[in-house]
Amino acid sequence: MRVFRFGRRHALLFVLAACGTAPQAGAVPNPVVPNAADCGVMRYNGRYYLMGVHTDGAIWHSADLVHWEGPVHAFSMANDWATGPAGRDSAIHACDLNYVNGLFHLYWSVNYRELRQIGHAVADNPLGPYTEPVRAEPFDGRIDPALFIDDDGRCFFYTVKFTDGNVIWGQPMANPANLAGEPVELLSALPDTWELRDHKVNEAPWVLKRRGTYYLLYNADHTATEYGNYAIGCAVAHEPLAFRNESKYPRPVLTSLPDGSITNCGQASVVRGPNGFEWWAVYFAIYGGGPRSQAIDRVYFFDRELFVDGPTGPDTPGYHPPPHAPTFRDRFDTPGALAERWAVSGGDWAVAGGEARQTAAAGACRALVSAPAGTHYVVEASVRVIEPGAGVRAAKPGAGRAGIVAWFQDEANWARAGLDPASAAWWWETCRAGERQASRFVLPSDFRFDCYHTFRIVKNDATFEVLLGAHPAPGAHWFDTAFDAPGLPGVFTEDAAAAFQAVTYTRGWDEADDAIAGWEGVPGAADANGLELARTARAFKGDALDAYEFMTQLTAVPGGALAGTIGVFAVYVDDGTYLRAGLDTGAFVLRVSGRRAGRELPPRVAPVKPRTPQHPGVPPRSYHLRVVKLNDRVILFVDGRERMTWEGAWGPSRVGLVTDGMACRYNGITQFEIPD
Repeated sequence: MRVFRFGRRHALLFVLAACGTAPQAGAVPNPVVPNAADCGVMRYNGRYYLMGVHTDGAIWHSADLVHWEGPVHAFSMANDWATGPAGRDSAIHACDLNYVNGLFHLYWSVNYRELRQIGHAVADNPLGPYTEPVRAEPFDGRIDPALFIDDDGRCFFYTVKFTDGNVIWGQPMANPANLAGEPVELLSALPDTWELRDHKVNEAPWVLKRRGTYYLLYNADHTATEYGNYAIGCAVAHEPLAFRNESKYPRPVLTSLPDGSITNCGQASVVRGPNGFEWWAVYFAIYGGGPRSQAIDRVYFFDRELFVDGPTGPDTPGYHPPPHAPTFRDRFDTPGALAERWAVSGGDWAVAGGEARQTAAAGACRALVSAPAGTHYVVEASVRVIEPGAGVRAAKPGAGRAGIVAWFQDEANWARAGLDPASAAWWWETCRAGERQASRFVLPSDFRFDCYHTFRIVKNDATFEVLLGAHPAPGAHWFDTAFDAPGLPGVFTEDAAAAFQAVTYTRGWDEADDAIAGWEGVPGAADANGLELARTARAFKGDALDAYEFMTQLTAVPGGALAGTIGVFAVYVDDGTYLRAGLDTGAFVLRVSGRRAGRELPPRVAPVKPRTPQHPGVPPRSYHLRVVKLNDRVILFVDGRERMTWEGAWGPSRVGLVTDGMACRYNGITQFEIPD
């Protein structure tokens, strides 16, 4: 097992300098899983599961994407179409893992000589054993299977067929076990581009949806090491089967390094990090001429443009930390009482077998996290309702529900979301000054209440977004409240017994478009293009945090003045102690100034290299500005490039937006806490 140690320098003086070329403590220790390629990655109940080439039917699993345990053997083929040597575990290639409504779905390619087919197997445990429901024939033809489920529940299946070289196709599905409709040709290698440096290849599809845009990551060129050209590209669309060659980014998002130390990046999946905010690409690459191995690198969205900070290794210069932990996390790994890390009210709570169980199925029972309260945060919890039986007292007739406490201030002021098996629904309920209001939303008829489902609650100021699984909760998922004060999340039961897994809570927010809210000092509301600040303005938001990341896309308003800066308060304690970073889009420089205890700090500048955007529709004079505030320094990035480091400690602070002589549109604004 690899061990990562995060080192920090402790400086007494504030010094502003352009970033150096030496490696900094905090690099991702890539590769994280040696000798594994073409892997599918699944995030389920606080853990990650990985399977592919050279795992031979086994699965690696991890709680943090860095330290992996296993492999645990999970699957061997037993069908009529891949027999003999073709049916060996070593022929299991290009896997895709998914959890859907209590069932785990495994898709894989058989890669043995001329046999190229796709299989499907299922299990009720992420580590298997997986079995094939249909053994007489393959699930589909050719290679590189990938399942995508849209927010409305529609399923789509992506594969690679050998129609003109390797070509990516997509097809609707009736459900994860059955294809429907006709396949549609999507992407093929484009001549006179980076995609045809050797062979006609578009393969390894993987689809992500974010803010209404669909992203398809894929590979081009030949995977063989003698070429060294294998790289990952991106195409975008507004429908799952609308990807076309014309919608591709003009350059790869992950490609070999010029010095050859990291080559042949391939077969990417993108998953949320442990803190619920970050996105991470999991892919294979070749390090130092060794075997293909699994690596991870951070994915950013410059407003809507997908950008990968990679490929990286332990010796990559600059700040490239591993996934950050949440503000609070409990995976219930240690058996015993729950009250040691939770504020418990009512019920019979105990931890065993990786679960927290509340088995007194009567009355109202609650457990709140033991962590600082937050005004803005993300909380996730996996819940399953336990049927009455041994060790569980029966609930009241027709009652029984369990779920997540979205916000709790006191007994008279709270919000929560839960599952209600009796009415086959989920519901949202608030209590303000003792007055309760509830809304109920019917779930699909095949929804299983006896298996785990993950609630994800995003609190941004007084607005709550509710997701069930990875998708917006059915019926309604945005709820406006009066709860703009700090509060705590947790879990609860009401006249029911339930089990919980993998509760995480991270202070911060992730907002965009007309959902941007809670900025003090902004006279107007945000719209579909984000939040606009006038030529000389400032706005503040957030809880005071010791360490955090803060980022946004800044776009100079067309027709505005060309002289001035648009930027952020990277640190704001008060008007006498702050650090302000602004982009001068006319001079292509980053200007930083500040005060400490009322004294002016020497202003500094660093050049900003103009960058050509990849995503369609990006306006001119648009930049992504990112701040990393650690306990001993502040690091500033522009368009993914590290530009400055300010050494020294500032203490707890908030963040802000600021313009000086230029109007600015802010969009894709994210902040999250980095805990000790």
